[in-house]
Amino acid sequence: MDPLGLQQPVEGNSMHSEPRIQTALEVVDIKNQPLGVFPEKQVHFHGLFHRSVAVAVYDRQSRIYLRKRNGYQTLYPDRWDLPASGHVLAGEAVYEAARRKLKERAGLSLAGLRLVSLIEGGRETNCEFIYVFNAGRVRRFPGYGCEDTQIARLNPRDLTRLVQENPETMTPWLVFLWKLELLFR
Repeated sequence: MDPLGLQQPVEGNSMHSEPRIQTALEVVDIKNQPLGVFPEKQVHFHGLFHRSVAVAVYDRQSRIYLRKRNGYQTLYPDRWDLPASGHVLAGEAVYEAARRKLKERAGLSLAGLRLVSLIEGGRETNCEFIYVFNAGRVRRFPGYGCEDTQIARLNPRDLTRLVQENPETMTPWLVFLWKLELLFR
């Protein structure tokens, strides 16, 4: 028996995905100190503090890569987002989570991730302490994932125009990171 429900199948977000195992997240206090481990669904339902990562990747001309989330995702489908972002799993180091998300979402294995900022958890971050990383410049961006994934490369001016004219086409956290001026550091 699994009292936390961590082995309960959860419906996938894609027509092609298999049911996945419910992930466990480490819950932290307001000072980002560990308190315990709970299923992801309960963490979000109860608004508990937890950790996540966001990884920015750039091309050789210092344009930021954005990935359009697929239409099957529960949160913010068909919106522009960073190429790699997501939760830090229970027992996982933040650097490992950033590398894992970069591999899963973008097909990139990069060792030189640089921590740009730690954003404190709060209402604007959905109770997530967000570790923002810069993966540097890459020669080629595989655009890993679903075949319908769209990739864009934007310079600071074009990203600013997109945020100002069409913020509804972007995830709220991408707009939030832009407002904090963390994307081109």
